[in-house]
Amino acid sequence: MDFEVCVKNEILGDSKRIMSMKQLMTYNVCALACAKEAAKDGNPHTWGMWTVSPVKNTEQQVQPDGADKPLAG
Repeated sequence: MDFEVCVKNEILGDSKRIMSMKQLMTYNVCALACAKEAAKDGNPHTWGMWTVSPVKNTEQQVQPDGADKPLAG
């Protein structure tokens, strides 16, 4: 399962990226906690500036090296 990770931060700027659970394990503790909850119930979860939502059918959106890629839509 992949996740859309949204960061809302006035100083660092806002960002979105698609990440796997494996990528989240080394990315951010808050984002990882949100992803674990999102995987359980299928709903978005927020902790501070992090909001993580489960994403379906993202095979073409995630680059093999895990680099950022703009989201469609």
